[in-house]
Amino acid sequence: MEIARDWRAGDRTITVTGHLPAGKERRRTLSVPDSARHTAEVLKQLLMDAGIANRDLLVRPAGAADRWKPRRQAEIRRPLPLLLAHANKPSDNLTAEMLLRHLGADAKGALGDVVSGHAVIRDHLASLGVTAHAYRLADGSGVSHYNLVSASLLVRLLADVHDRGDPARTLLAESLSVAGQDGTLATRMGGTAAEGVVRA
Repeated sequence: MEIARDWRAGDRTITVTGHLPAGKERRRTLSVPDSARHTAEVLKQLLMDAGIANRDLLVRPAGAADRWKPRRQAEIRRPLPLLLAHANKPSDNLTAEMLLRHLGADAKGALGDVVSGHAVIRDHLASLGVTAHAYRLADGSGVSHYNLVSASLLVRLLADVHDRGDPARTLLAESLSVAGQDGTLATRMGGTAAEGVVRA
C-alpha cells in the first residue's frame, strides 16, 4: 500500500493505493502545505479534548486587521527539550517552522513570524562574526532550495553550542537522532561501531 500527496503541485489530496493484509497497518508522515492552518486545527482539537472549546470555534486565515490585535485565548506549553527532539529526531519541518516563529515572538516582542525569527538568527550569527553575505535564509526548516548555508557556518554554530557548555550542549545532543536507535538514523549504521554513538 502507498500513501502519497503531490507536494510539488501543492495538491492537498492524499491518495491511498494498494492493499493491506488483514490485521496489518501502514503509516506515513506527509508534509503540511499550510503549517499555520494545521497548527490552528491541532490547537482547536486539543482545546476541544480539554473541554475548553467546541466544534463551533472558527479557524480562519488571519487578516491584516488581526495581525495588529493579537488576543491570547488559550495556550499550551511544551518544554523546549521535547520540542527540539520532536523537530530534530524525525526531522519534523512543521515543528522547526513553529520554533522559528517562537524565536521571533520571544525576542522581538511581537507576533511570531518568519521575518522576526530570521532577525533573531541574523543577530546571533552577527555576534559570531558571520557576515550577512555568507548565507541566505528562506524558511525555518531548511526545506526551501533558496536556503544557502555553508558547511563552515554549520561547524561554527556547533562550536558555539559546544563552547557554551551545558545546558545548551546537552540540549542539542539529546535532540539529535542516534545511529541505529531512533529518529532518521533508526535504520542506519546498525551493527557498526557508529551504532549508539553517532548523533546527527
